[in-house]
Amino acid sequence: MPMPYRSLADPETQGEGSIDPLGLANLADQLADWLLPGMTARMWRPRFLTAMAVSSLVIEPFEEEVAKDGISPPWIALEWYYVEGVAGLAEDEEGNLRRIPGIDKARRALREKVPLSARRYLKTPKVFGFHGVYKRLARALDIADDKLRCGDGGYALLRTWQDEQGLSGFLDGNHGAGEGARIVWAIRDALHDALVAGQAQRQGAWVGASFFVNHLLPHNSGSREADFLWGRLRALEPQGEILTLMRDPVVRSALEEPLGERGALQGLLGRASAELRRRLEVVEAYEGFCRPLQEAWDILRRHSTLQRPAVVHPGDFAGQPRAGQLVSEIVRGIEAGRRLLDGSPVEAGFDTLIGAFEQMKTPQDLFLALWTHHQTVQKGKPPEGKRPWFEEAGEGGLIVRPPYRIDQDVPVRDAYVHPYRLFSVASFIEDLRRGA
Repeated sequence: MPMPYRSLADPETQGEGSIDPLGLANLADQLADWLLPGMTARMWRPRFLTAMAVSSLVIEPFEEEVAKDGISPPWIALEWYYVEGVAGLAEDEEGNLRRIPGIDKARRALREKVPLSARRYLKTPKVFGFHGVYKRLARALDIADDKLRCGDGGYALLRTWQDEQGLSGFLDGNHGAGEGARIVWAIRDALHDALVAGQAQRQGAWVGASFFVNHLLPHNSGSREADFLWGRLRALEPQGEILTLMRDPVVRSALEEPLGERGALQGLLGRASAELRRRLEVVEAYEGFCRPLQEAWDILRRHSTLQRPAVVHPGDFAGQPRAGQLVSEIVRGIEAGRRLLDGSPVEAGFDTLIGAFEQMKTPQDLFLALWTHHQTVQKGKPPEGKRPWFEEAGEGGLIVRPPYRIDQDVPVRDAYVHPYRLFSVASFIEDLRRGA
C-alpha cells in the first residue's frame, strides 16, 4: 500500500512567530514523545540508520576535524557526497527518492555544475540533514551516540549489512582487504579533500557515488538488514507495540482517510494494551480541546479577512454559525482533559494552557480569551517576543495582518491539529516490509 506523501515545512527561521499562535504544539510534542519516544515527524526512511552507522565508521579518523569553512564537521561533508551521488538518479513512480534530506539542493548544484558546500547545502544541516534528523533514533537504538560515534548496535548493524551487501573488509576500514575496504579508503580520501577545500571534491562517476547508489538507497534495504532494524525498533516501548499493531494494512489505511492520524489511533484503541490505550486516550482528550480552539481561531482570522474594512468585533464573531457550538466544545474539552490528562506528562502544562478559557460562557468571551491568550503566547516566544497576528482597532476590534489572512472557508475540524508521528511509523513499515 503506497503511503500518502505529506510535505512538512522545513523553515530555517520563523519570522515574527508565524507558527503555533495558540501555544498548543509543545504539549502535543510531549504527548508524541510519550507515544513514540525515539521518533519524530521528520523521520520517514529507516535505512538512514544504516547510513549513519556507515558514516560513523568512515569518519572515525576525522572525528575532531572541521572543514576549511570553519563550520562543517566531517559527517556533513559525507552528506554532501551522499546526496550528490543520489541526486543524479531520476525519481520513479513510487517516489522512492522522497524524503532524502538535502537532495533538492544537490539537484540544483548538479544542474549548475557546482559542488556542494556549506553555502549551497541546507542552511541548518546539523538539524535538517539526515544525521540531524535521525540522530535521536540512532541514539535510542545504540547505533550512534551524541557525537555520532558508532555504538554496539551500530557495529552489529554494520556486520549484518556488510555481509549481506558483499562488502568484505568494510568494518576493518583502512586495515582490511576486499571490496568494502577499498570503498572505505576511497571515501576517506574524498572526505579529506572536502575538509581541506570546504566543499565536495568528487563529482560524477566515482567509487563513493556508486557505493551510495548501490548499497545505501533508502528503499533498497536487504532482508537481513531490514529484519535487524525491525527487531531493534520493536524492542523499544511503547513504540514497539505501535509498530507491531500498525503492520496491519487496515490500520495504516486509515491514514489515507480524512481523519488521518486520528482515525489510525482510534483503530489502535481496541487492540492496544492497557498502558498504550491510556496514552491514546490522553492524546484524543488533548486534541478534543485543541480542535475547537484552533477552529475558532481560524474562523476569527477568516471573518476578519472577509470584512471590508477588515475589523472584527466580539459581536461579529458571536454571529458566526459555529461560535456558540465551539464554546460548548471547548468547555467539554477542558472538562475531559482535566479528567483524562491527570497523571500524564502534560497535566501541569494543560492546567496552565486552559487558564484563559476556564471562565468563558459566551462567544464574546471566547473572542476575548483567544486574543488575550494569543498575545501572551506571542510575548513569550524567544528571543524577545513576536508580533501578534492581529492589530487592535477601536472599540475592541481586531484586524488580521496580511500574512495571516485565510482565503478559504473554515471547515469543521475533525482531524487532529498536531502530528503524532504515525505517518513516519507507516513509512518505516513500508520501507522495511519491502526489504524483508
